[in-house]
Amino acid sequence: EIHAVDYSQRSLDLLRRRLPNVATRTADLRDLPFEDGSFDAVLCANTLQHLTPEGQRLAARELLRVLRPGGRYAVSVHHYS
Repeated sequence: EIHAVDYSQRSLDLLRRRLPNVATRTADLRDLPFEDGSFDAVLCANTLQHLTPEGQRLAARELLRVLRPGGRYAVSVHHYS
């Protein structure tokens, strides 16, 4: 089961057209609407660079909170100069 979360409803609408079986939810990465330990794996792609340093800390805390103990965590960030 795959869940996708994005702050942008438009992005989720585009995703649903391509992958209709993926569960989607509009949410803020700094306050995820999931129970502790809900996921076996978490991927955060191209998002953290858009947050302030404090926002990045809050988002990382949330991503780890929803990850089950022993789960996998991956982050991808584009570097802008």
